[in-house]
Amino acid sequence: MPLSWRDARDVIKKKRSVGDVVIICGAVKQDLSLAAHTKSFLIAAGWVNPEPEDEVKQYGIPAPTPRKMKAIIDIVVNQRAWYYSCTFDNPVPTKVVSLCLANTLSPSLDPDEREMAEAFQAILKNGADNPAIKQALACYLLAGEEMTIGY
Repeated sequence: MPLSWRDARDVIKKKRSVGDVVIICGAVKQDLSLAAHTKSFLIAAGWVNPEPEDEVKQYGIPAPTPRKMKAIIDIVVNQRAWYYSCTFDNPVPTKVVSLCLANTLSPSLDPDEREMAEAFQAILKNGADNPAIKQALACYLLAGEEMTIGY
């Protein structure tokens, strides 16, 4: 039996309270609402029929196939190897956040993760303009920020 919206919200809040990152893969407004109320990531499941509702496509990270969704999740899980954060208090409080490793040369990357890393590199180093990859990159950076400070 599926969880009610309220029960799902409570489970997600409990997971987040212990530092877990929560990713919701959805296609309907209720999924968007749950992600917004729990400050969770939303992946728009582009392979479902009927396709995701307009609001989910607009605010979710697009994943046209389950393999692309897995690649996004793998990048979020693996993001600690790519993410750098440092704070300074002198002369003024400053926080530096950086994507410090493209990770495209690692022999341990699976083909989907390598493709995503190369797409990130194209945006960050070559000025590529791919809105879907930019959203995935934003998801990646937000995951890193969430892991360092939480919501």
